[in-house]
Amino acid sequence: MPSFDHEVSVQSLVDGLFSPELETRLLCVRSIKNSIIGSKAKKSSFMLMGVIPRLVSLVTDVQSSRELVCETVITIGSFAHGTPENIQAVLTSNVVPVLLKGVCQSDAELVSACIKTLRTLYLSGSAPASLVFEDSQVVKQLIALLSSSPLTAQCSALILSRATQTLEHQNALCSIGAVEALASCVQSSLPKLVHAALLCLSSLVYENKLASNVVSQAAVCDGDTMPSVITRVLSCVQCYETKFAAAQCLSYLCRTGSISYDSSVITLKVLPALVRLCKRGNDLKLKAQSAVTLAYLTEDCMELQEQAAQSDRLIPSLVASLEDRPDETSDLVGHRHFQLYDEMREGAFLALSSLSSTREDIRIKVISERVVMGHIKSGLNGDNVEVKIAAARCLRSLSRSTKLLRTAIFDAEVWKPINEMLCLRDEQCLVVATSVACNLLLSFSPSREKLLMKDVIRSISNLVSHENKNIRLNAVWALMSLAYESNREVKAQIKSTLGMSRLFELMCPDVEQSVLMKALGLTVNLVQESDEADSVMGECGRVLLNSLTAILQSSPSQDLIEQVLCVLVNISSASPTVIDMIANHEHLDTVLAEILRGEHHSIGNLMACCTVVKNMADPAVEGHVHRQNMMEDAGIKIAVQKLEKTSNPSLQATVKETLDHFSSLDLTL
Repeated sequence: MPSFDHEVSVQSLVDGLFSPELETRLLCVRSIKNSIIGSKAKKSSFMLMGVIPRLVSLVTDVQSSRELVCETVITIGSFAHGTPENIQAVLTSNVVPVLLKGVCQSDAELVSACIKTLRTLYLSGSAPASLVFEDSQVVKQLIALLSSSPLTAQCSALILSRATQTLEHQNALCSIGAVEALASCVQSSLPKLVHAALLCLSSLVYENKLASNVVSQAAVCDGDTMPSVITRVLSCVQCYETKFAAAQCLSYLCRTGSISYDSSVITLKVLPALVRLCKRGNDLKLKAQSAVTLAYLTEDCMELQEQAAQSDRLIPSLVASLEDRPDETSDLVGHRHFQLYDEMREGAFLALSSLSSTREDIRIKVISERVVMGHIKSGLNGDNVEVKIAAARCLRSLSRSTKLLRTAIFDAEVWKPINEMLCLRDEQCLVVATSVACNLLLSFSPSREKLLMKDVIRSISNLVSHENKNIRLNAVWALMSLAYESNREVKAQIKSTLGMSRLFELMCPDVEQSVLMKALGLTVNLVQESDEADSVMGECGRVLLNSLTAILQSSPSQDLIEQVLCVLVNISSASPTVIDMIANHEHLDTVLAEILRGEHHSIGNLMACCTVVKNMADPAVEGHVHRQNMMEDAGIKIAVQKLEKTSNPSLQATVKETLDHFSSLDLTL
């Protein structure tokens, strides 16, 4: 056989794989395996010759010897230890199902070779997760291998940690003993096995309350609990990666409610550990992962946000991470360095977003790091979608501050990239961009005028009909923000661009309540002034009243009733013609009477309903006699009179004013 030093060697070795002699095939496989170790160039040469599909066929060939199959699987694994292109080439050869089948064989050496190669493929993040769970026997075998040799158990745990992607996957693992097997691994004295088991447990319990409860209640040695065992790992282990895996698992258990936010495990162990791991000087990948987990842990807990923001110079450390951009001119810096930098930026933005989501003092602390807004704008303008979304989420938290909306946020001109994001196709980008727009379009935000000049009304109106309910919600919300205290020209543009018919489609009882609430809020803002109410009612008053009545007749929540009544309060302050339209509607008076008679209605809603009645009964408005008679016939006056017994002083005053209007009719008669 020619030496590998010659170009013909690659071709001859590949040709040898097709030899009818099994021994020749085995020798060629071994030669290929030995020659590609540590050489990206040789791997690429062989792959260009189509070696991967041939190797896979050797594994499935029933004539292949046990030794040939094992050597071939190991060689495929060597090819997978390469560039992303190499990994993709291996995966496209449909090798994963073959390897999963190999894991279920009785030959220990073959099982070991297959599971090591599968580990490499799944750790790349590109292997299809669903394939593992297509065959229950494969899942059971992987769980059984958790009790095998340490290396095999480690590989199995890592594969399951990457393959467990859905609620169904998590529940399947829980139902066939994965938790008990992983519990034994977590108590191992081998750090790598403990690390892999913790990663698998994290995937198992992530946003799954049932799985979290199973893990929390799992029996371990000496009557201990799994959270206690994991906490000891966090406290005692020296390896930072394992510390992170333990902190991540406990954070996920906390978010599902298995551990309380105020538990000493979280406040004294997990949070301080994540903060330390986010500090400058640690491994960049680890810092990025720790920042993402810290963001997730603190997202919904104001107390943890405050504790984290005050600890160990966390905010300056996160901001400093945004500054650590690799030197593009250095020969030592490659694609992976920039990829890690983007991951760190994503993590830093998410952590800053969570920390500043509720407290104004923390927002001011973040913005006092003067480079923050520049980095946010850079992230919004960049090509990396994950970084773009994270930067927008950070901006969303900061834009909840009235002061920052008027100063730092406006000065940074971040409205420009947000406006561009509103035209993207990516749904996650649109969700967060529309949520930021809700704040940038508030009446006290100077960015509102800038966005109006860029035809933002059209961009947002186009999203009102989006398939994604969160985008729909945010789009209607943004228009509601824009309509509040806007001039007549802006409101007219909203009505013409969105279309009143589209708005009324959103004002149906069967629409999601969150969207319906914002659609009603938008309507309230479009009819704030009397002449605006006259205009809307003149165009489509009948349709609007029908929509409002249908909502009130659908057993709505108190919040929905409040929004409907706010619309009615505004339009009942309009011209006599509009007020007559309300009074003459065939069902609305009955619904109003039912609200006034209902004992379960809130004081605010009773006051709003009385205000509508008061406006319609106002003796200063033409036609009041007819309207008062109609309301008295509908039982509205009696219902208001019964409210005189209320102990609430505000409602008492409104009831008195309303009945005074009815008394004026008695005087005129």
